[in-house]
Amino acid sequence: MIETVYNLFLVYRDDVCAVVRYVAHDVDLSDQEALDFLLGRVALDLNNSSAVPLAKPFTKDEYDARTRLGMASLYGMRFTFFSKQVSSP
Repeated sequence: MIETVYNLFLVYRDDVCAVVRYVAHDVDLSDQEALDFLLGRVALDLNNSSAVPLAKPFTKDEYDARTRLGMASLYGMRFTFFSKQVSSP
């Protein structure tokens, strides 16, 4: 089954992430194969990624705290992929 997978890159300036860069790929792979595919494309995808501003920027400390609590997500992120609104809690 073909699905869209994303390489996401958090961009920090002065310890604040206000922008996420991304590249989308349509693949027909298992979860592990898709992960391996994305990891193998990090350098290429970073150089060819699109930037999206975050509605609610966050610090590295805030992100790390949410990771420790099992709540790591790009909270406040609102942007459009191919005319489809995407939001995270």
